[in-house]
Formats: sequence, C-alpha cells, structure tokens
Amino acid sequence: MSHGEEVPPPAGACCSCIVLFPLASFAHSCYHLLLAVVAQRSGHSPATMTIGSFWTEVARLGGYLARSHDGPPGWRTIWKGWLFLHTFLEGVHFAFHLRL
Repeated sequence: MSHGEEVPPPAGACCSCIVLFPLASFAHSCYHLLLAVVAQRSGHSPATMTIGSFWTEVARLGGYLARSHDGPPGWRTIWKGWLFLHTFLEGVHFAFHLRL
C-alpha cells in the first residue's frame, strides 16, 4: 500500500463507521464502542449522529466549549478528546477483565 492510499474498511463495517473512521486500525466492534460512548455522553442517538457532531463531541472531551461564538476546534483539542476517549475505553476494558 503506497503513501496516501486509503486503508480498506474492516470486513463487515457499516457505512457510518467507514465515514467516521476511514483510516483507523481498530476492530469493527471498537468503531461501535467509540460511537456509542460519544453519543451517550452527548445525548445523541448513534444512528442520527453526524460526522460533524461526532468530532465536535470528541473535541468537547478535549476541552472545547462549543459556544456559539467559538470557532471550530483545533487539532490539539480534538487529539486531547480522542486520547481521553481511548483512555476511558481502555479503563472500561481493564475493569471488565479485572479478576478480584
């Protein structure tokens, strides 16, 4: 695969996952987890969430306030939200598999 070439979606991926995460290297089930967590935290339905609302909510996890007079979120804010989201899901995964 050459530089700049799109990564093919995982087998069985739905169209919303392909649009939201075109270059992600997660298993298909992880796409739905990310979408479900972001939708739940924002009060949206995963089925009706747009690409813009998804990334705005990810940015909000990184500190973006999304006020009416604010510009679009920057890449650092989006990255902070993305990192928070993945750290959260990793914690959930570890807690689920914890043996007490």
